[in-house]
Amino acid sequence: MVHQRLFKVAVVLTGAAMAAGSFGLLRSGADAVPGPTITPPASGPDLAGVCGNTAELAGPSSAPAGSVTVPAGASIQNAVNANPTGTTFYLPGARYDLTGPVTPKTGDTFIGGPATVIDGGMVATSAFKAGVNFSTTPWGMADDVTLRSLTVQHVNAPDDQVVVNADAGDGWTLDRMTVQDNHGGAVMMGARNTIINSCLTRNGQYGFNTYRCRGYRNGGCATATVVTDLVIDHTEISYNDTE
Repeated sequence: MVHQRLFKVAVVLTGAAMAAGSFGLLRSGADAVPGPTITPPASGPDLAGVCGNTAELAGPSSAPAGSVTVPAGASIQNAVNANPTGTTFYLPGARYDLTGPVTPKTGDTFIGGPATVIDGGMVATSAFKAGVNFSTTPWGMADDVTLRSLTVQHVNAPDDQVVVNADAGDGWTLDRMTVQDNHGGAVMMGARNTIINSCLTRNGQYGFNTYRCRGYRNGGCATATVVTDLVIDHTEISYNDTE
């Protein structure tokens, strides 16, 4: 079982290549490989952790300027479909139930309110995915997506799949996110991905992994490429690999 926490410690891989899926620090099982050693500080306020720190994780109580509000109970995907790329969506409700993943458009931003939960009910197999479409080139990936101040839980991702950024879109940012109590892995990171001020805890497999496929053939990945420019900072990754 992996118990790993990062407290105001930056893992910055800028301009360096990381082989897809090779960050063994937070992987488990026979394929785990050694990752970098990260030592938290011996003392200080951050030892309380990020998880459960509502003051730090909470989103705004009013809609950001220019955003589209998605009320509680409404379909997040329908709102995405009805708006252009690069839209900011404000989710102020206490709870949004998913039966399937939200597939954003490139440049979309999703911001929660003070206590917004997205719940998969152990039915949805991912919460946010970049959305590979094998009928288009370059496969319809949604890049440069931002998720902020949302709690994502109870998603039933298949083994070796993830809850957030399934398909590993490039340029995704997770800020003040909580990804907890899900089956499978929490987050997949493509190139130029950032995880800051977030909590990845009590997930069935790893807290995060890296992956990027730049060529698809016969419904699968023809060429897995290296992943570059990753930042993980002030993020608690704890008590994963629970299954």
